[in-house]
Amino acid sequence: MDEIPSKETSNSSSIPSSTPTIIPQTYLDTLKDVVEGTLRFEELKSAQHKVYKVQYEVKGGGGEGGGLVTSVLRVYVGASSWWNLYLDSCPSDLLPPAEISTSEHLCYTLTQKYYDQAPPSFGPRSPSMRTFQPSVLGSSSNWLSLSYVPHTPFPHMIPDRVEFGFLEPHPRHGRLEPRDCLGYCCMVLEGYFYRVCKGAWKEGGGKGEVNPRDVVGRVEKVMKEVEGRGVGGGRAEEVKRMASELGRDYFAGVEEWRGGGEEGANDGGERSEKTVPYLPPVVVHCDLQPQNLCLGTAQDVGGERREGTWTRREDNDTTTTTTTYFIEGVVDYEEARFADPRFELMFMCRRVCCDLEQASIVWGMFSEFSKGEGWEVGGLEGWMKLECLVTLAGCVVRGSGMGEEWIKKEGRGEGRQDQEEEWRKYEREIERWGMFQAVSV
Repeated sequence: MDEIPSKETSNSSSIPSSTPTIIPQTYLDTLKDVVEGTLRFEELKSAQHKVYKVQYEVKGGGGEGGGLVTSVLRVYVGASSWWNLYLDSCPSDLLPPAEISTSEHLCYTLTQKYYDQAPPSFGPRSPSMRTFQPSVLGSSSNWLSLSYVPHTPFPHMIPDRVEFGFLEPHPRHGRLEPRDCLGYCCMVLEGYFYRVCKGAWKEGGGKGEVNPRDVVGRVEKVMKEVEGRGVGGGRAEEVKRMASELGRDYFAGVEEWRGGGEEGANDGGERSEKTVPYLPPVVVHCDLQPQNLCLGTAQDVGGERREGTWTRREDNDTTTTTTTYFIEGVVDYEEARFADPRFELMFMCRRVCCDLEQASIVWGMFSEFSKGEGWEVGGLEGWMKLECLVTLAGCVVRGSGMGEEWIKKEGRGEGRQDQEEEWRKYEREIERWGMFQAVSV
């Protein structure tokens, strides 16, 4: 952890020379009358932004409100990946800033409020917002300071696995073993997401920031940009056609939800029997992988499984051990939006699950829960295709060279080498598109 001079001992008009240069001056200004001694920064892993664990002593430590403070600072230097097609340099009208427009602090406020309505046992805790500084996307003045929630990484991740017919590498955080996926998803739904939905739906859900038709429209716009580049133009035309068909078959009239909720979804626009029904929007996290959960453990005492828990069995050469996990906290909302709850399910089905059987079971669980709350979820096929569509669009953007600067900035090697891999990934996704055509749930 790097030590830097406190703000009060430095030139107030500039960031101290030993401070990471990305740290916004506006953030330092909030601490100039608070910090005693030094600020200490430790950079944490983040796929999209610069994130730091920050520690400092408060003036008058030892009294009420004094002592050592540990917080997390996120500086927005890129775009939320999925919502923005993995490209942080596309035209601004195609790049709504996911974290800022949703106001990430609202995500924490809402989920904390919903948790307070839930039973205290096995109830998640979210980090609380300390300070929020929205500005223009891409400016170093965009930052969010949160209380620090320590958690131990889940130890049973694997670096690659077969997902929907093809081997996929995951060198950064790994993925769950196939045998763990269903138990983990059940824990996440019961211990976290059902509670979020109940709280939002009890209050009517509000008007969603994002619906699936928005995403389809964004893909169509970006593919139109790529068509004129030569490289990848044919594939861009193909993805644009797929987007048009997906929007027509599954999401026709969805944009009207903003005008009147469920009633508005039944007015105007062509429909097919596949058109998805309305669901009130909620806060969707969109990256509920183990690295973003604070998992508590308890001894397995036998008997029936307690709601919101997951008991994992580990067979060794001579012994068998069981560990029961439950959710203590949810962190890292960098992909979060206020949106249709099926986005959350879509990500779980595609990125946590590894085959259609698992995805269908998880979708069916949420369907039963929603039916009990008075809402119909509809089928899985259109949502699996939607995630596939955005992945295809991302491959075209990067493979065509539009994402080359992003590739180099992220340290992923030379553009041409990565572009070739993007086209291989594109072909795998085309195969999966056909596979998802057969989903019956």
